[in-house]
Amino acid sequence: MADSQQLRERTLVVLKPDAVVRGLAGRIIQRFEDASLKVIGVKMREMDADFARKHYFDLEERLGPAVYNATAAFMQRGPVIAFVLEGEDAVATVRKMVGSTYPNEAQPGSIRGDFAHQSKFVATTTGKAVANLVHASGNREEAEYEVNLWFDKIELFEYRNQAEAFDW
Repeated sequence: MADSQQLRERTLVVLKPDAVVRGLAGRIIQRFEDASLKVIGVKMREMDADFARKHYFDLEERLGPAVYNATAAFMQRGPVIAFVLEGEDAVATVRKMVGSTYPNEAQPGSIRGDFAHQSKFVATTTGKAVANLVHASGNREEAEYEVNLWFDKIELFEYRNQAEAFDW
């Protein structure tokens, strides 16, 4: 039988420029901490074109150059806050908490459902990226790649949060 520490995952979350300029960082991070996910690394930075290409390395292939170009340009409009979350089933939990890519389709109670409202129609009609506040790794493999891209090992910290201290 595995212990809960062996079942813990790490995932990357990036608060996009729209979340930063709207002053939502603290409220969004608190939601993850309230769900017993712990922040083990955090940084603020600007994304240049080269880093955007590394982060979204397969977006153009999957969704086309228009989507890649709009997304990369949007991510370079201002600073972003990247952080690594750790917890049981962290990747799926974070994706569920973030909500649908298109905020107008996101469930109430999700981050995008509560704080963003742009639709796919508006994005495709205007050629702009979807202002959906948050990037979250899509699966375990993507999470591992993204965590390693954004953070050096020395920037990630080990500690026990209150939920782990009880080890239910």
